[in-house]
Amino acid sequence: MKQRILYALLACVAASAIVLAPQWLSFEQFASHYQELKAFADGYFIQSLIGFFVVYVLIVALSIPVAAVLTLGGAALFGWAALPVIVLAASIGAALVFMLAHSLLREMLKTRVSYWIERVESEFRKSPVRWCLTMRLIPVMPFWAANIIPALLGMRVLPFFYATAIGILPGTAIYVGLGRGLDHVFQQGSVPDLTILSAPEVWGPLIALAILSALSTRFRGQQNAPSQS
Repeated sequence: MKQRILYALLACVAASAIVLAPQWLSFEQFASHYQELKAFADGYFIQSLIGFFVVYVLIVALSIPVAAVLTLGGAALFGWAALPVIVLAASIGAALVFMLAHSLLREMLKTRVSYWIERVESEFRKSPVRWCLTMRLIPVMPFWAANIIPALLGMRVLPFFYATAIGILPGTAIYVGLGRGLDHVFQQGSVPDLTILSAPEVWGPLIALAILSALSTRFRGQQNAPSQS
């Protein structure tokens, strides 16, 4: 009985966070409070980084779509120090979703990604790690779905964690590099123009990396296929 009450409370907290976080963690809110956040981050740098890390883990674990705000905002506040924090936090948050999909919420989450599983299972089976790397480099499906599918298809958590950390590193570095330049924009209380994020020169290299990863997987599969006489 107590366990059910605890689960219910946790579900209520998670649901509230999912509903309210996009309102609290918006570029408008961030810009309006940036001066206070920057002053706190400068005065309590390590504590701020730890708090940022915890919030990022929770956001990813709850699959709340505000990671771009946190990434760019964290880069403006902390500079390049935000890069390893974001990569580690996002990887841990993804691993938490992975483990839930592997155990407690397996059946419920399976229904949410059944559409994707049917389309990617054959490619995933050829090389789970390469598949994860490709999905992280170029997210052709939602981040939360790419956390769940490997768990449902039997991948182990450590390879998933490493593939996630390595795969998100290039894209995160791009975001952090852009975010560092937004400090002066936020200082003025302005909301940045993010159309640059869709520019070919920003994502072109990542697309090339993803294509090479996919091609190498296919080529490797052809080499390992038994020859027919």
